[in-house]
Amino acid sequence: MDKKSFSNIAKQNKPKENLIRDLLFAFFMGGLISIIYQGISDLLINYCLYNESEANMLSSMILIIIVGILTYFNFYSKMGQIFGGGLFIPITGFANSMISSSIEGKEEGLILGIGSRLFNLAGAAITYGIVSGTLVCIIRTIIKVIMKG
Repeated sequence: MDKKSFSNIAKQNKPKENLIRDLLFAFFMGGLISIIYQGISDLLINYCLYNESEANMLSSMILIIIVGILTYFNFYSKMGQIFGGGLFIPITGFANSMISSSIEGKEEGLILGIGSRLFNLAGAAITYGIVSGTLVCIIRTIIKVIMKG
């Protein structure tokens, strides 16, 4: 089979993309995760008598644990195929990237496998997050100095 006929067959069998549906699913799932987070936080504040900062911290931890369990049982990646980017809002996407990387290395042991692979995917996000945050702070400081001067 030559490249041209293979390319034609591949184009004919390529799944159709539905951009509107994909955007709506991502929007829905991102919103649903945010509602779940807020619900957990409100429960902790109103029924467990935590203050707002403690409740927010515990809500984040609970979401990370839930995502970890879903990632371990390979359910989170299946949900990602359906809901796309909406599923990977910062805290859940970060937890998923760390846990999925460490799961890949579990056969190599705790130190060389899980421990060394824990930040494989998340390391870049941490690095670029710190660098971009630093640049924004520098630019903001320069603007404030110019505005006062």
